[in-house]
Amino acid sequence: MVDKGKPGMRRLVREKEPVCKSLSYESKAQIARFQDIYSIDERVRELVLRINALPDICTSTSCGGHAEPDDDKGQAGDGEFNVGFFLKPTIKGIRSLGIIDQAASNIDDENIIIRVWNDTNNPNFLVFILTGSNGVDPAILADEIYTLGKVWIDGDWTTRKFF
Repeated sequence: MVDKGKPGMRRLVREKEPVCKSLSYESKAQIARFQDIYSIDERVRELVLRINALPDICTSTSCGGHAEPDDDKGQAGDGEFNVGFFLKPTIKGIRSLGIIDQAASNIDDENIIIRVWNDTNNPNFLVFILTGSNGVDPAILADEIYTLGKVWIDGDWTTRKFF
């Protein structure tokens, strides 16, 4: 806290933390795409691959659920899953987010939720967290993303390499 007031007046101003200006879609995506696909929990692997196949979107975290979740590691419980992803702020990226959202609504709009999470101190970089609960099958969601992608995306994105 810094006192920036006039004499006789005391005003405390919170010092701002530096913003990471080097953080970009390209730099984060490059790191995320070097991930070994076999390190992804098997239960969410197909979902992660389908999301990564969408244009201008990239996953960053995922968890397929654990019988004894470790809260310190952010693990999902049994019958739950989560996938964190971010997108490039382009029409294609927004369309890809729309495909994921529509697929979630089509499958189970009560137990599949997408929320926004700013995991950095850079307000220009948002992460989206896709969560499923109550035994929702992430493979069914992956299939719906694939089906909608064939309709909503120009060109044959289905042949795009995952990593």
